[in-house]
Amino acid sequence: MKWFGSVSLFILAVVVAHPAFAASAELCMSAREAREIVAQRHVLPPFEVMNSMSTLARAEPLNIRLCRLGESLTYEVDLLHHDGRLLRIYVDAFTGKTVNPK
Repeated sequence: MKWFGSVSLFILAVVVAHPAFAASAELCMSAREAREIVAQRHVLPPFEVMNSMSTLARAEPLNIRLCRLGESLTYEVDLLHHDGRLLRIYVDAFTGKTVNPK
């Protein structure tokens, strides 16, 4: 979990409140494709990323998808905050750093 050490609660600024910020479904991979990429490209394990983001944001993990965002691979992590808000955080699949989806 050392690669999450430098991530601050600034990730909450990446919370998606508008659908225009969500990664397009065409750019996200199926579970099978994601498993192959995780195995072949040695990206971070999705459950490790989801659990780390959940702990950092103090929210319940809901879903994680591997998506192409430009030339990079990004995890789209959905979390449920204790006040009922949906948090969507984008994480670089290689480094574990949060990214802005724009």
